[in-house]
Amino acid sequence: MANNNVNRRSFIRQTALTAGALGLAGTGISAENSPDKKMGNAHHASKTKLHFNKNGKFRIVQFTDIHAVHKPGETDHACDIMNKILDIEKPDFVMYTGDIVTDNDPASLWKKVTDISRSRNIPFAVVFGNHDSERELTRDKVYDIVVNLDGCLNTPKKESVEELFGYTNQVIPLYKPAGSNEIAYLFYLLDSNATNDIADAPRREDWIRSNQIKWYIKQSKQFTKENKGVPCPGLFSHSLN
Repeated sequence: MANNNVNRRSFIRQTALTAGALGLAGTGISAENSPDKKMGNAHHASKTKLHFNKNGKFRIVQFTDIHAVHKPGETDHACDIMNKILDIEKPDFVMYTGDIVTDNDPASLWKKVTDISRSRNIPFAVVFGNHDSERELTRDKVYDIVVNLDGCLNTPKKESVEELFGYTNQVIPLYKPAGSNEIAYLFYLLDSNATNDIADAPRREDWIRSNQIKWYIKQSKQFTKENKGVPCPGLFSHSLN
């Protein structure tokens, strides 16, 4: 980068994303053993199912650290960049990986940022970062906004915090080409949480908790067993602290 004086926040505002393509080989998990069935997730079952295309390809664009605010100009610039990226990449799925909206009245900003995907009929999902609930709304209220966005594949939280810490913990299946009910891949979503409550902690950012790790291991072992010992990796998180 030619300008050595560009700081992290300026860089984020200029780029506001990472983008990538996935071309993955299929596995052999039946739909009967899908995350939808295992978690009794009727809400997700009624939403869009992700499928590889007929050529066995599946393209993902990832947006992160947008830090959308109501101040004129800043978020508009990020949205312009995201629109251009989606026009170029034409993805099958968009993943928003944390610190997306960081202002009061987040509902309108979440709609603005995700309309970029929704207007193109591209399904999307969200994992929270440490800043997504730092304003007036608590994390559970922000999550209520997210799961009710059209096109969003996140599902309502069923477990208590004691059972599974955080809100954006989920398994999203990716199926073989259209017409197939066989799962080809799994996307694990892990909430990296907000701030910790330890008085003398050297940093305020939270971390992925032990019950989340146990949840992930349990899910992964089960799906690996059903896939004849072959793991189905694919993980999205804002930060793996």
